[in-house]
Amino acid sequence: MVTVYSNPNCVQCENTKRFLTNKGIGFEAKMLQDSPDIMPLIQEKGYRTAPVVVTDSDSWAGFRLDKLNELVA
Repeated sequence: MVTVYSNPNCVQCENTKRFLTNKGIGFEAKMLQDSPDIMPLIQEKGYRTAPVVVTDSDSWAGFRLDKLNELVA
């Protein structure tokens, strides 16, 4: 399962969701401000940019083409 936590009007967030959609990777999109459960992970990992992408085995912040391509492989 892939979850994308994003902010409104976030270009990197939209690009991440578009990439996943175009590659046929299912994901759940959530807004950061509506997801207080993710805040401890964000703080613990030191993430400072959106989106925050969480998979079963990994997580990262920002538009990371390298990480997204790993999901496709």
